[in-house]
Parts: sequence; C-alpha cells; structure tokens
Amino acid sequence: MPSLKELKIRIGSVKSTQKITKAKQMVAAAKLRKAQAAAEAARPYSERLEAVVASLATKIAGGSGEGASPLLAGTGKDEVHLLVVANSDRGLAGAFNANIVKAARAKAGKPALKGLILSSPANPTGAMLSPDELKALCEHCDATGVQFISDEIYHGIVFTGA
Repeated sequence: MPSLKELKIRIGSVKSTQKITKAKQMVAAAKLRKAQAAAEAARPYSERLEAVVASLATKIAGGSGEGASPLLAGTGKDEVHLLVVANSDRGLAGAFNANIVKAARAKAGKPALKGLILSSPANPTGAMLSPDELKALCEHCDATGVQFISDEIYHGIVFTGA
C-alpha cells in the first residue's frame, strides 16, 4: 500500500494532468471557432464570385441563352471547357499561388479545356502571380490553344494600340 506522501503526489499529478487537458480543450475550441468564422467569412466572396460568373454568362448570351459562348453555355456533356482560377490575396502566399499556377497549367493541357480565367480577389495587397509565373501561364495557354482571361487591373497588364 502506498504511503500518504505518495498518494498526495499522485493526486497532485492527476490534478496537473487535468489542468493541462482542460487548457488543450480550450485551445482546440478556440481554433475551431476561428476556423468556422473564416469559413463563414469566405461565404460572401463565394456568393459574389458565383454572381459575377452568372452575370457574365447572361450578358454574353444577351439574356436569352441563345448565342451564348460555348465556354459559358456548355454542351450538356460532362466535360470541362472553362477553368476559373482564383489565387490568394494574402501575404506570404507565394508557394500557394505557385501551386495554383502548376495545377492550372496541368488542367490547361487537357484537350477539352478551351478557356482559363485568372482572378486575384481584392488584390491591392500585392500578393499576386509574379510576372514570370503569369507569362509562363499565358505561354502555356497560347501553346495549347486555350483562351486566357486575366484580372488585368491587379496584374498590371497594359494594353497598347487600338
């Protein structure tokens, strides 16, 4: 049978472990709340992006659906014809944006793809594709016959000529 001193030490150890467990539970709950808030904060952007694409489709179609671009109207087949790429607008996202470019280039190489839209949401932060990454993506789309549409305001593309 353990001595009284050993029992007191054991009780203290168990209480200490309970405090650590409680603190870890509180940290996990805080992280969960933060993740839920981030997911809910992204909802308006997702809804706005959906509205922009829908508006674009109706304007190109003239509101009637007839004469719409096949990129937006679709063919009724389960094929990908238009790829919409949205990269991060947060700082220190270089690797994330580079991986998006790699994935877009891989998808753009598929024969069924006919168009690619690149968007940098709310991008005055400066976290966008580098000129070299943008050039590589454009060259790849040009080589594979894919139409490329970019958010030229934030990418600094300047149109010259008529």
